[in-house]
Amino acid sequence: MFVKTAVLAAALLLVSGVRAQCPNGGVGVGLSQFCLIGNPTSGPSCGDLEGFITSPGSFNTVASKINLDSSSDLCGLGWSGGARTACDGNGVVISVNPPGAGTSVCHAEGINVPGSSSLGVSQIWFCCYNP
Repeated sequence: MFVKTAVLAAALLLVSGVRAQCPNGGVGVGLSQFCLIGNPTSGPSCGDLEGFITSPGSFNTVASKINLDSSSDLCGLGWSGGARTACDGNGVVISVNPPGAGTSVCHAEGINVPGSSSLGVSQIWFCCYNP
């Protein structure tokens, strides 16, 4: 029984690892936040939201943006390395210019970054591709 469970768990990790980035070499745009458990009276304590842009087809961060209030703060300037994003009127990222790369057109995703846990989560919200 243990062997079957271990094989199943390894297969699930392998499958999720294949899907755990933007497919087909896409650039990811997402958010991260770390939380401390806290205590029963005050509850958890979470840090600021941080935005990130990944290199094509990986979770390697090539640009970041700190102290965000919401996902709409992923828009515009303020990224490290001179990166920038453009958004529609609803705060949805429609294009990204990572450092040293051209413009990529984006669409919505929801890909959890490996290693996310109840204490912290990182998720790619948008995957972007060269037109």
